[in-house]
Amino acid sequence: MKRLAVSFLALTAILTGCTAQPPQPGMASPSAPTPTAAGERDPLDPAGLVGLWRVDGAEGESPDTWLVLGKELDLWRECGVAVGYWAARDDAVMVGIDDAALRCDRDASWLTDTTAYRYTGDDVELLNRAGTVLATLVDDDTRPDDDSSLFSEPVQVTDHVSAHIRTALALPPEASPAVDLVGRWLPVDSPGPSQPFIEFRDHGSWRSSDGCNRSDGRWVIGTEGAILASTGPSTAMACEGMMQVGGWVYEASAVGLVGDELRFYGDTGEVLGTLARG
Repeated sequence: MKRLAVSFLALTAILTGCTAQPPQPGMASPSAPTPTAAGERDPLDPAGLVGLWRVDGAEGESPDTWLVLGKELDLWRECGVAVGYWAARDDAVMVGIDDAALRCDRDASWLTDTTAYRYTGDDVELLNRAGTVLATLVDDDTRPDDDSSLFSEPVQVTDHVSAHIRTALALPPEASPAVDLVGRWLPVDSPGPSQPFIEFRDHGSWRSSDGCNRSDGRWVIGTEGAILASTGPSTAMACEGMMQVGGWVYEASAVGLVGDELRFYGDTGEVLGTLARG
């Protein structure tokens, strides 16, 4: 499998999703990872995920299941192709597939439950929140017996593909990675009578209120504090003392603890917001 050098475009919008437009990870102003040789890959470099992979060991999948991580996500099964979205920042991964796009009358929970990866030689293991290996992506030079253009050319790291991969800014020295986000958090400087909050749930969802509008989505965090989050539709009412705390979640590059305070950091190291457990 050939992987080319990565070039990046600054993003001004949320990633393009699959047919039903599921919530997409909010990721702005990327910083470029530095690809390395297959046997020397940086464990936090998501560029190595790009390519065509044979899926091995995934529950419910046939031996001839293939996954393409490129401009979009394509899950190839013997009965058809399901399309989805994917994003990775450091060792954190977020994946989504429209249920209506699935084939073979079976789900793909092994894929949508993936929150992390690790390289094993030329292959990649996909893991869930508990660290359990859900599947292995095998670097296989063969191709499925299919005439689809999906397999006609090598998957390359183009500008469109690089929109899905990020390297998070390192946390400042005073901050430690915030591995455990589960619980309710309140802004430390709430300006008025409203009660903004962010709540992270242990099954990978989050919700928030800016004081009068609710937001929600999914979240994934890496071992060094890198964060990926998606967000869905929200109302746009105004009220006294509102704070856009939901934006801190899906706009953040990394999240860290400074003492007992939780800080969200943007791609250039700026502090987007600070919260304490509520």
